[in-house]
Amino acid sequence: MGRVYIHSKPELNLEVEIGYGIAEEYRNNGYAAEAAKAAVRYAFEETGQNILVAIVKPENTASRRVIEKLGFANNGVRTVPDENGKICEFDYFQLHREDWLTFA
Repeated sequence: MGRVYIHSKPELNLEVEIGYGIAEEYRNNGYAAEAAKAAVRYAFEETGQNILVAIVKPENTASRRVIEKLGFANNGVRTVPDENGKICEFDYFQLHREDWLTFA
């Protein structure tokens, strides 16, 4: 069906990133948003993270909507390798714990 993950990302100076991928046949059903929300809650409430980041390819509007629904703020562009190792520009988002607590 898909995956959601939170991990320290070397390409982002070891910032803790949230990411997700949903198989095509399960998209547009709210699964990514639901799973990502649970992962964000876990990161902030159970592991004590203070900041989470997300990177989104500019053309990936569905992923952008999920991140924005969760309260992440756009903080510019980061150039990092994509899943195939190709250097690409990604929109860079951050969510701070205190913002999550007021948003959630």
